[in-house]
Amino acid sequence: MCSRLKGVLCLGVASSTYFNLVACEAPSRDGSWTRWLFQEEIPITKKRKEKGNVLTESPGKVLVWGGMFGKLPRTIKGLQENIKKVAIGNGFGGAISSEGLLYGFTSRTGKDSVQQIDIPGKPTHLEVMESNRQLVLLNSKGRVYISSVGDQGGFEPARMMEGILRKVKVDRLSCGREHCVALSDRGQVIAWGNSNEYGQLGKSSKHLNPQTPRVVDIPGNASITDVACGDQHSVFIDLKGGVYSVGCDKWAQLGVSSEPWLKGHERFTNGVQRASLLKGLAGSEVACGSQHSVLLVKDGTVFTFGFNQWGQLGHHNYSSLAPPSPIANYNIRAVSVCAGENHTCLVTEYGELMCIGCNEYGQLGIGTLQSSMKWRKVKAERKVVRPSYIHSSGLATAVVVDKDLYKDK
Repeated sequence: MCSRLKGVLCLGVASSTYFNLVACEAPSRDGSWTRWLFQEEIPITKKRKEKGNVLTESPGKVLVWGGMFGKLPRTIKGLQENIKKVAIGNGFGGAISSEGLLYGFTSRTGKDSVQQIDIPGKPTHLEVMESNRQLVLLNSKGRVYISSVGDQGGFEPARMMEGILRKVKVDRLSCGREHCVALSDRGQVIAWGNSNEYGQLGKSSKHLNPQTPRVVDIPGNASITDVACGDQHSVFIDLKGGVYSVGCDKWAQLGVSSEPWLKGHERFTNGVQRASLLKGLAGSEVACGSQHSVLLVKDGTVFTFGFNQWGQLGHHNYSSLAPPSPIANYNIRAVSVCAGENHTCLVTEYGELMCIGCNEYGQLGIGTLQSSMKWRKVKAERKVVRPSYIHSSGLATAVVVDKDLYKDK
């Protein structure tokens, strides 16, 4: 059952695609990756230049799968086909159209319901806090709103978050199962949630009210550019690609210890700290599952660490946990990553969506309920899914696909 209750491999293999791998060495005694270098980049083809190295966020239709949505990618009946961004939880989610309209959707017993949600200013980003069945929304003025799923399945009117979030302009936000972190245009990191049992909100005090948004102290006043939240941990990336983390480390999901039980990290951490085992790597994007973490390095390499009982780390094994290591498929270069409870997905440099890990509720989107420790391409109507936007949370995944990406090449 895929539930919450339940050394670095280096190969001297050169990729035949775009990179020539020179050497990989485990972290040195000071915790840094002494070599993770590429000798040269073979000339980039015109096709790859046009694609770029980020998702396009082109408008298109939404495909969902996992949990209450089923084991194969499918559309949401009644949802427009000009969606730019989507966020999903188990049985509910939200979407933003190219015109700036916000929609909430639910699925019960196979029946979809779509509702437009009013929000002051145009919505620019959305996340889900699954434990509260909430959409957490960001508008063009940098204000944060929430809209909860009511008892009858409809979405309640969006209401603005109080406190410091009324005084700053938020540029980016991320939510886990029970907490959220927002990044302001002034470089402030602000966190709130239902619990701070493991210090995941960046404060070790057990006396603070976790539902009150508070500024998080980052070592060295580093400028944070990306953040991801798991169930009880948070991981940050700074402007230079440095990685920081806070919260529960029971399964080595913080990148600070390969044997967390020896130092008691599973209890709580005393504030945000530099992820020492990732020193020397330049991160560009981070994602968190329930108890595992995924780091996309600027060269396209994917490092994973934490809970691995279902093979969600992509190390081709089912070991209980693992310290930071690159995925076993050295020929895979990614442009984006996301993670659900016990599964991981990535978009390759060729635009293909691949997932790995727990599949008891169809969260891999491969049409079966069999988990996999090997990457599986996601297909819809026998065509490889090539997303322009992706989001995973809990047992579900959602993507946006446009007409040019939703086809084999």
